[in-house]
Amino acid sequence: MGLARHSWVIVVMVAFLGGCFGTNDSSPSGGSSAVGSKNVKSSPNDPIRLTPVANLRGVDPKDYEFIESCDVEVKADPGVRRLSNREIINSINHLFAVDVTDLFSELPPDNVGGGFKNARRDNPTPEIFISKMTALAEEFATRASASPVLAERYLISNCANSDACRDAFINKAGLSLFRRPLTAEKLSRYQQLFVAVQKDAEGSFEAAIKAVLTAMFQSPDFIYVLEPNKGTPGTTRQLNGYEMASRLSFFIWQGPPDGELFNAAANNELQTIEGLERQVMRMMQDEKAQIAFLEFINEWFSLDNLKNAQRDPKLFPEFSPALVAAMREEVLRNWFDLAFVTQGPMTDILNSSTSYLNGSLAALYGLPAVSTEFSKTDLNTKDRPGLLTMSGVLASMSAGDRSTPVPRGLYFQQRLLCTDIPPPPPE
Repeated sequence: MGLARHSWVIVVMVAFLGGCFGTNDSSPSGGSSAVGSKNVKSSPNDPIRLTPVANLRGVDPKDYEFIESCDVEVKADPGVRRLSNREIINSINHLFAVDVTDLFSELPPDNVGGGFKNARRDNPTPEIFISKMTALAEEFATRASASPVLAERYLISNCANSDACRDAFINKAGLSLFRRPLTAEKLSRYQQLFVAVQKDAEGSFEAAIKAVLTAMFQSPDFIYVLEPNKGTPGTTRQLNGYEMASRLSFFIWQGPPDGELFNAAANNELQTIEGLERQVMRMMQDEKAQIAFLEFINEWFSLDNLKNAQRDPKLFPEFSPALVAAMREEVLRNWFDLAFVTQGPMTDILNSSTSYLNGSLAALYGLPAVSTEFSKTDLNTKDRPGLLTMSGVLASMSAGDRSTPVPRGLYFQQRLLCTDIPPPPPE
């Protein structure tokens, strides 16, 4: 097919996007933007050094052929997906170059469906979430409307409080926040709101901008990833460019599309493997992809379970919060190294004879003392060969002082081998 060699990460991500097709669902659904603001990191003090990626490589083009020729029909889950809390915060941070990360904890915790916080079928919208978003929308809008990039990104040059300036703002903000162009009906609705608020605020253009942003932040078009094209329920269809742009950006960046991705969507460049490849390659160079990838690993291996891990100090005298943090970091550093540094095949991490260890982990593994800083260290492969023997992976799947082999086995079958385990037989 003439495709260059790329990192296996790209193949995984394109596969997870569900190809170019999705399920039509007739359920009712309730200016371009630059990128440069920060993602919410999985840990506020995450010490992993993010690394510029000059070239992505590592898999054979036949892996793309597998995706294209896969005879299992891939469909999107029916219904709509609510943005996770992280995706909401990242969207506002990216689109307006502001930092609302301090409001992250104000949102009720996400449900974890199948281990992931952005699972479509397992992240409902409880009343408390609606109440919190309603309360936070005005603060989001206050910060966004005061952003120094607002005029550059969402207004027209020489804006003079004109109707043209108003409509430019509504259309550009709507495209960025709703991730597709506004319909004529929605444009009219926001125009009416703008005019009404501006009149009540004695002609204040700024007050009207804030009111429109407040409304948009509460809109289902922002809170949900919608694919509203009508069709026969249950059938497959090709996703349009804006739908694919959203899938790409939320999967790779855990945030909204940027201006270049919107342009690619408008020009139908995301309808081909070559167009998708070009955008994925570009997006993977961005630091946001590295942060999102680490969060993906954090959720995939349930590393948040380590935060509440406790052990009997008599049985495990070496167990401490510092050791738990090191366990988590070992897993993340090894995946980061595989994905963005060595860019080797996934079998490398499964069978690795080395790992990133600090002094406390080396002592736990019975290895000679190493630096207190993390460094790549040779392992005793008879005892700890590869990913599945890392203490962070094992500890995240255990309960209390027991090794819990059954939950570990269930986890590996379901989360790593994608095997459904039937419920136990009736007594």
